[in-house]
Amino acid sequence: MPVPIELRLSARKTRLVVGEGIVLDLNVRILAGVDVVSPELNRNRTSIRVEPANRLVPFQVFTGIDYVRVHRISPLAQIEDLAHAEAGAAWTVQVELLNYSSPLPTGVYSITISYRYGDAAADSVSTNTVQVEVTPAELGAAAYRWFGGASARDVLGSVWTVRTAEGEQWFYQCADAWDPGAVQFATAIGLPARRPGARPVLAHLNDIHAMHFKKYVVWEQDGAVGYVGVHREGRSEPGFVEHGLGPDARLIDPPLQQNDDSLLMLVLGSGANRQPACSLVSVPTSGASSARTVPLKNPAVQGLALWSAEPGSMLVLLRDSEGKVNLLGGGRTGETLVPRPVDGLVLSQWMGSGTLGGFFREGDFLHAFTLDPQGRGVKPRVAPDYEVARLPALPGRLASSAMGPSGGVVLAFETDRGWMVLDGGQVFVTPRPSRSTGTPRLIPAAGGLFLVHHDPNRGFLSELVGRPAPEPLI
Repeated sequence: MPVPIELRLSARKTRLVVGEGIVLDLNVRILAGVDVVSPELNRNRTSIRVEPANRLVPFQVFTGIDYVRVHRISPLAQIEDLAHAEAGAAWTVQVELLNYSSPLPTGVYSITISYRYGDAAADSVSTNTVQVEVTPAELGAAAYRWFGGASARDVLGSVWTVRTAEGEQWFYQCADAWDPGAVQFATAIGLPARRPGARPVLAHLNDIHAMHFKKYVVWEQDGAVGYVGVHREGRSEPGFVEHGLGPDARLIDPPLQQNDDSLLMLVLGSGANRQPACSLVSVPTSGASSARTVPLKNPAVQGLALWSAEPGSMLVLLRDSEGKVNLLGGGRTGETLVPRPVDGLVLSQWMGSGTLGGFFREGDFLHAFTLDPQGRGVKPRVAPDYEVARLPALPGRLASSAMGPSGGVVLAFETDRGWMVLDGGQVFVTPRPSRSTGTPRLIPAAGGLFLVHHDPNRGFLSELVGRPAPEPLI
């Protein structure tokens, strides 16, 4: 029987940065009528051979079984489509290597795809071979944001910057809720800022993430707030709004992408008279952007914004240098939220409600707390302190803090032995990887607590801390 299908392979990019998703274009041409199972993704008909130029590293062959494993797809899920194609039909589909594998480490790779169109192993056709090169990069900055869908933590979005031989580059990425190492896509978005060195973050979204094709990346630099719409195919043109504050200006986390895709951003800093101030920057979907400055009584070292479900309404939490937490907005400006000084705050929110967490030290003990900052009727009260750990010595610099899915505060500190991770009453010490750069981030995900760090030659590495979460019953 003559071969009924012809396949041709090409790479969207032949030179990529470590951590970036490899996307291949697979051109399908039908020579004779045949039933075709979607060649870009199926259970057992497509094989992707990835062979490193370094012969000391073995080649790998990926199939749909790897997709099911990496992204924890139900074995009963339908992942392929079947259709009849007539002779002369032709189309192009995208094959994303991140569907099958974590990002490849640095090196040169030859990639070939084979597709079985019949029941026998001999009923197969192969593409030409394409070559891609994955180049090293030093991490500049990384920021993470949960997007809600079926739950408040449905997809883990991130924006990260790296320094390469070609200069600074930014990337927009999304990963699975179960494991931050199961990357769905990692797309280059160039350098939207006016110059290198900005620290971009993703805007928060009080909505179902799938209802918004674009998400927004926001940064502060040189007296202005920059913003750009991003998606898995790239980005739109960036915009800039002068915020009116001094050179000490910094974003309050998080900026907000409203349901109509307009933006609200808060910036902390000093006003024209060098007094503490906060600027509210608004970018509507149409019309002119604006910035409005509000004076503050005291300077703040940390600011968090809890965005209400009501458009444009927010509650701002400001921590000063003495650890006092005051409120701004929501009819509660000047109110003290926590009855004692704290060392740090973390906020988890979605759909207009949230939980505030924090921690403080007393002697050899480290304590954490959670509360509802939106409490009405009675003054919000810190929940009973729980002992995170009795420490043999005070840890060093705080590396990362986060709110776990169950509502507890998790912390990571730098120590002489590596990274000390505190989760409830449990203490974990993980060695600092020899090639890790930057500060690791704690990511409490559905599959457990992960410490994510960056290797210039391997990209982001996701390390499980402690025990994995129990497997779901369904």
